[in-house]
Amino acid sequence: MDPATVDRRTSPIIGIAEEDLPTRRMSIAGIGGGMDARVLSKDFSGPATRLVRIPPNWGTTVSGFFTASVGFFVVNGGMIFGDVMVRSLDYVFVPESKVITGLRSVEPTLALVMTAGPVRYETTAGGGSAELKVARYQEGDWKPLPEQPGRFVRNLWDSPLETTWLGAARDWSYDTGPWHRHDTIEEFFVLKGHISFVDMEERDPVLHSYSVGGYGCRPAGTLHVGPGSGSSEDTLMFHRSLGPLTTDWVLLDRGDEGDSEPKNAS
Repeated sequence: MDPATVDRRTSPIIGIAEEDLPTRRMSIAGIGGGMDARVLSKDFSGPATRLVRIPPNWGTTVSGFFTASVGFFVVNGGMIFGDVMVRSLDYVFVPESKVITGLRSVEPTLALVMTAGPVRYETTAGGGSAELKVARYQEGDWKPLPEQPGRFVRNLWDSPLETTWLGAARDWSYDTGPWHRHDTIEEFFVLKGHISFVDMEERDPVLHSYSVGGYGCRPAGTLHVGPGSGSSEDTLMFHRSLGPLTTDWVLLDRGDEGDSEPKNAS
């Protein structure tokens, strides 16, 4: 599957390994230079999530603003937004039409770049200075998920546009607990380790496995993380919902699960 050809609002993008995806050149109008990017998901109205390799010193020293909000999660490397430095596993949210005093990469950087629509960088007057939201990996507390013993979450950023968080698992085995679903699209990217999730596809549970660079994006309402999910080692993931996060926990009768044993994804 090439996620660039699928509308994530209606079709699941599951079991993706980023190294299997085509690389495309990407540029942002108003900022010189190009980048190598892999489209992880998009919807056909414009928003998209890409894994982008940003060369050193890419960017601009000119003040300006993005015409759509942009989130940057630094997988590894470093960037400066105005006078704010972000490093590996940090997240920064740049609001639409709010002025920043330039941006640049300080070294080769791999980042998840999440745009809320077609985007360019304008150097004319914007709508006031940006209040950047920066969430640093070293800050914040890990909280256990009581419904899924062995999994932990650390919140990064909440807004009407999105919720972002880190998820971790440690020798996690999920055999009996409830499924869950969200009212919005959810996406995730594996940063460390190996994890398997059982998703409900039509009426059958299907097992998908992910290693570093693994990605998934589920439409709103998709039942996921059913019995049979688990991790074989310490795992770290980035998660994002495209709107405020709500979670509905669902305990299914065996007869509601179709085939009782999850199928391995082909």
